[in-house]
Amino acid sequence: MTDEEGVAILFAETREWRPDLNNPEQVRYARRALARGLLMSEGRGFLPRRWPTPTDFGDPETLAAWRGCFVAIRLAQRSIGSQTLAFYFGRNPPSEDDDLCKKAPGLKEATMREEFGPILDGGGAPGKLYVYDGVKGTGPGFLPFRGAIESSAKKRNYFRNPLVATIIILICLALFRLISNLAF
Repeated sequence: MTDEEGVAILFAETREWRPDLNNPEQVRYARRALARGLLMSEGRGFLPRRWPTPTDFGDPETLAAWRGCFVAIRLAQRSIGSQTLAFYFGRNPPSEDDDLCKKAPGLKEATMREEFGPILDGGGAPGKLYVYDGVKGTGPGFLPFRGAIESSAKKRNYFRNPLVATIIILICLALFRLISNLAF
């Protein structure tokens, strides 16, 4: 994974984050923690890459988020991360009765390593980023683990498989030729 790809993934995850005025550095620290997990997992368990558009660069907050992601990736390259980092963003850490603990039972035995916040996420109520180490059965990334969501999205995208894409294109060309022959 290149630096730019890592920045684009981190930007996809945190572009809506805005600092709380009382603790503005918390967003910066949270991005650095995410960047460590992102680099160790090579992007698995995180949102797909997203680069800012030219209009995004006109927005000072979005530009600041992009720069913050770039700095976080560079600093994370200098520190050692863990392959077992898992992240949760919410108002409170999940309790044992939460659905999250049912989906990721290894969370009960994991230790919360770090906590960052408050962070404003897209204008909603402030939340915190909780970093767990040693969540068994989930792998790196956000909780609930996004692997199931990503794999179902890949199944619906027929053009990821070159053979299926080729067959679909050939069928479309044959139909176009048939229609053009019948029309003239």
